Amino acid sequence: MQPEAVILASHLPNEGHFRSSLVPTVSLPCLDDFSYWGGLERLWPCGRTIINLEHDLAVTDEHIRSLLDCNFWLCTIAYRVHWVTTGHPTSLFAHHRHGKPISRGDEWADFSGIGLCKIGRDARVGELRREPWPRVEMAVGDAVRGLWHVHWPEATHHHY
Repeated sequence: MQPEAVILASHLPNEGHFRSSLVPTVSLPCLDDFSYWGGLERLWPCGRTIINLEHDLAVTDEHIRSLLDCNFWLCTIAYRVHWVTTGHPTSLFAHHRHGKPISRGDEWADFSGIGLCKIGRDARVGELRREPWPRVEMAVGDAVRGLWHVHWPEATHHHY
């Protein structure tokens, strides 16, 4: 397990957030369009592994443990995005390989949604460009190096 990690847990104002018994959790209330970016940007230069967690994913410490125990520096737990986000009539995975959504069981992605992911310090090679919340994952994708290692089973995403 990577001992120096922190979870950044975003949440809506006046709502609770995920807390882990494995590693410290930093609360990130999303008060405006740039709060999400701001939370990641504050942690970006730290020497710790960042576990990013969005408020609308159902997560347990088992998900966190699978990320922490993995030897890869850039990991994601598979989850689906829905028509509200994509405009597509069926749910798709939030991770892509060669420009197309991954399929169940795929191990690698070259782009990942960041709803539940691990970003190790060695993967962070660029500055995190300032973006509003719907585009933060694109800024993360541009500021990291490497393929995303995809973990299964998928997490439940409640953003409908």
